[in-house]
Amino acid sequence: MRTKPIVISLAFIILLMWAVGAEYTADYWVQKGKDFYKNDSYELALNCYNKSVDIDPKNADAWIGIGYTNIYWTHGKYNESLKAFDNAVKIDPLSISAWIGKGIVLSNQHRYEEALDAYDNAIQINPQYAETWNFRGKVFEALGNYNESLKAYDKAIELDPKCCPYYWEDKGNLLSSLGRYNESLAVYDNAIALNPHDALAWNCKGLALKSLGRTTEADAAFAKAKELGYKG
Repeated sequence: MRTKPIVISLAFIILLMWAVGAEYTADYWVQKGKDFYKNDSYELALNCYNKSVDIDPKNADAWIGIGYTNIYWTHGKYNESLKAFDNAVKIDPLSISAWIGKGIVLSNQHRYEEALDAYDNAIQINPQYAETWNFRGKVFEALGNYNESLKAYDKAIELDPKCCPYYWEDKGNLLSSLGRYNESLAVYDNAIALNPHDALAWNCKGLALKSLGRTTEADAAFAKAKELGYKG
């Protein structure tokens, strides 16, 4: 039986490294932060990123790490995140990750026009990056500009149709909210084709089928979603 790894305190790690004479740089702490982040050890990740900027305040990757960790680990320290992303884009104006992070924060703060500006900066740097277009679609949807939202979702799908089922789900959800259920069904089917174990897509498909009065098919989709762990 596999056991969950024991998380060693950061202080102990630092002490151990010092004892063996290891040299740590700002980039070293960024990499350690990324490793902890991937393992959901967000507090340790944040400590590593902070250690990095203590060594080198102009390390853009460290500020980006601080920004994303504050969004997801602290459940909404948006002001701290925004400051970190602002520092990152001042240091590296061509960082797509920094502009997207800034857009996410601004969108969560309902500062949608500013969020669009951030995403537009990311698109100017690399118009082929699908995720930026999907985030842009979400902002237009929040603003009630559904035509532009659908265009953005379509662009994300065009650029990377097989990458992320949630590109398809976001488009399907908007179509359903507009009462375009037959179109949304085809979109949800594409999401399911990419990931047959996507419980959310099955549930969304069930809702669209129910709205069309196709009760038997809807019940089957809901049952599949529940089987896959959907708890909504």
